[in-house]
Amino acid sequence: MPRPSVRAPFVARGPELDQLAAAVERARRGEPGVVLVGADAGVGKTRLLTRAAELAADGGAAVVWSHCVDLGEVGLPYLPFTEALTTLRAAHEAVDATVAARPALARLLDATLPAAGEQSQGERLQLFESIAAALAASGSAQAPLVLVVEDLHWADPSSRDVLRFVVARLRTEHVVVVASYRTDDLHRRHPLRPVLAELRRHPRVEHVDLRPFTAAELRDFTTAVAGGRLGDAAFESVRTRSEGNAYFAEELVEAGPDGELPWSLADVLRARLEMLDPPVQHLVRAASVSGRQVSEPLLRAVLAQDASPDADPGAFDRALREAIAHHVLAIESGERRDVVVFRHALLAEAVASDLLPGERVTVHRAYLTALDQDRTLGSPALRAHHALAAHDLPAALVASRAAARKAARVLAPAEELRHLEQALSLWQAVPDAADLLGEDRVAVSLAAAGAASRAGDPDRAVALARKVVEATADDPLRQASLRHVLSRYLLGTERVEEVLAHTEAALAILPADPPSLDRAWTLATRARAALNADQDELATQVAAEALDEAHRVDAPDVEADVLTTMAVLEVEDDDRAAELLAQARERAVDAGDILTELRCWYNIAANRYYAGRLDDALRITRDGLDRARATGIGWSVYGVELRLFVDLARYALGDLTPTPASDETVPESSVPTLSCVQLYAAVARGDADAVDRGAALRRDWFRDGRSRSSPAAARSTRSPGRAATRRRSTSPSSSWSTWGARGATTSSGASGCRRSRSQRSPTPRTACACRARAPRRRSRTSSSVGTPCSTPRARPPSAAAPGEAGSARRVSRGSSARPPSTRASPARTTPRCGSGPPARSTTATGTRRRARGSGGPRRCARPATAAPRRSRPRRRSTTRTTWVPHRSRRPCARSPAARASTCPACAGRRPPSSPSGRRRCCSSSRRG
Repeated sequence: MPRPSVRAPFVARGPELDQLAAAVERARRGEPGVVLVGADAGVGKTRLLTRAAELAADGGAAVVWSHCVDLGEVGLPYLPFTEALTTLRAAHEAVDATVAARPALARLLDATLPAAGEQSQGERLQLFESIAAALAASGSAQAPLVLVVEDLHWADPSSRDVLRFVVARLRTEHVVVVASYRTDDLHRRHPLRPVLAELRRHPRVEHVDLRPFTAAELRDFTTAVAGGRLGDAAFESVRTRSEGNAYFAEELVEAGPDGELPWSLADVLRARLEMLDPPVQHLVRAASVSGRQVSEPLLRAVLAQDASPDADPGAFDRALREAIAHHVLAIESGERRDVVVFRHALLAEAVASDLLPGERVTVHRAYLTALDQDRTLGSPALRAHHALAAHDLPAALVASRAAARKAARVLAPAEELRHLEQALSLWQAVPDAADLLGEDRVAVSLAAAGAASRAGDPDRAVALARKVVEATADDPLRQASLRHVLSRYLLGTERVEEVLAHTEAALAILPADPPSLDRAWTLATRARAALNADQDELATQVAAEALDEAHRVDAPDVEADVLTTMAVLEVEDDDRAAELLAQARERAVDAGDILTELRCWYNIAANRYYAGRLDDALRITRDGLDRARATGIGWSVYGVELRLFVDLARYALGDLTPTPASDETVPESSVPTLSCVQLYAAVARGDADAVDRGAALRRDWFRDGRSRSSPAAARSTRSPGRAATRRRSTSPSSSWSTWGARGATTSSGASGCRRSRSQRSPTPRTACACRARAPRRRSRTSSSVGTPCSTPRARPPSAAAPGEAGSARRVSRGSSARPPSTRASPARTTPRCGSGPPARSTTATGTRRRARGSGGPRRCARPATAAPRRSRPRRRSTTRTTWVPHRSRRPCARSPAARASTCPACAGRRPPSSPSGRRRCCSSSRRG
């Protein structure tokens, strides 16, 4: 815990203390939260948090402190959470239990683990889930966990990501996170600014804007510091100079209120340092180069660099003791080692800024030498930091590459990318860079491209990979072997034509014999690109060749990719597509790709569901969900979609019992989706609170871009802004889940077919399952189901992710793990009005319109039995495939000539033209 000055008792800040105490009490009741404390440097953030932590600990709370450290642009990944979990591990068995259940957490806490190879986003999600689970398990109603994170403005990118993730996961844990940051350090482009803006919008996040002392509060504070009331003139001088800043006011009072006061805080701090003996000043200056804190063994090793052989071995301890006695430094005891800290960060900054450039470089070189002599004293990132400051470029290059490898091991791709880019920037300045690293610049650039892709910067990944391909133009064979790397990143940015060109050029050079992994990936990537470009014949041919090549080189990851592509191409045979997906899942398991494995579980379940085999779909969905839970990513995108399929399959099978309660914490972002899918059975059961539950989700109705609440809202769905909102959706649940909520608010139960006024008009928009018929066998481009009832409307999720949207027989469009699309046309599973299970055959209603295809979307057959017409703007999927909704259709037995005159399905009434100008009748055109 930080140690604010013992000379200054705590005064004022009553409202802020009450706000923090209330947050702790809410956490005790199972209402977690986050409190952000922002203020200028020296206003009193640490003093406030220290007092609040003392009060919380007195009330039985478990208080854990962690800190962020300023190491320039490249920080230490996950530092505050690693520090907090290390402390918790010594006090709670729950952390070790979490490590045993979720091995990803051991990457942070067990430094002895060997480094792994290339990591995936799935493993990083596992790590985030593990951190959140460990924090949740460490708090209880009797002892809620209070996690204090200081100096958030110095947080590394991965720590900021974890904080956002933890906030999104807060539901019923006994945890409160209190984070402080400097407002005067947040310049316009500071990376923390967008994070704070996002967090402040969250309902569980509070903000404390700590202001400087008022005149009355400052009077109490100076009286407590001085031990008596200051004279009016002295107090006015302190107030004018400090402007209510607690730390500045304390230093001014300590400097001597009876004499002339220094004007600036820097003058005050320099005056305090000049009072110390020269050996103490030397120690303090050496410590200031490392920032606010430095490990005691490292500082001892640094000062030993310039000590004479016959120097007194106790000189360091005497100097450190004197610095502590003069309230310049303090000691904090940690789990791994003791840390020397400045009493305030401003003091460290003032001392470091007073060093001459040559002095600063000399001290950094001493740090670098100490770290090279004993690698256990600091991380590679710390060595890189001091090497750069000491202008030792070869050492900085080597340390940056080592720091990138360590960042990759702990699943911190943003930090890995920064270290690799630092190494690339130093490459030209180090003549023997390749010899020092044991790899050439191409290999380092490829590693940087992979880190950029995992960090969520696909454009940067493409740029880096493109430079690699261009740089190897003098070696055609190597260039050809690298084109598939660039092509895979290009697929992520939907540049399909470039992918086809690059893979064609590569295959013209890569030899077919002997088989190679590079050629297997090139073929697999070309097959995906051809599929996305609607060149199915080429995709089929290349996929078969890629599968054979992958078999020959024993590459399970390539096989999983190719088998998924082949499953997408399998249009006519549901069982064959499911078989291919099962094989892809097995190969994904062999390759250790958990996200691809879950995606295969999801697509197999969707395949069975849309084929009408609901028993198989339910079984497969539950097995896939168990697998997601066991791997620690049960709330990933595919984990949530599998949970939806469980409820949908149960509902479609006629099981209307409520969803069993679970001990799992549901992320707040998933609550509306899961609540909506549970409303289907609630409405069918006739639950009295179904309407209220649906209305409670009204704020989330915008997710599918439509609202029936008002004409104005309906008009807003056609606005560019709302369309943009729809395009930004990342889950199929965002496009269909809120239908259940609106269905609940416009119906009164499952018995009878009571519809709202707008639904009772005799137009093709109304429908009733009382007239449902048995489903027909679908053609390749269409599907049908028993006539849907407006109470309730069940819209299952799409069967595929972006790049894999499609009908029942078009299940997956690529191997990259992406969240499912929002715009794939979903199926409708509808029970008959009254009682009894819903129709057992469920089908997708998406129609794939190819560029070379003919005909338009299917139109409704009979106004009395047509599904509710919902205008949906056409959009292009991420795989260059356009999906157009169509309506279920009941065939008319009349001849075309008879239908032209009168239609029994329409009761002799030809409906007026639709807004698109076409007539909606069974005589509408149909695709063959």
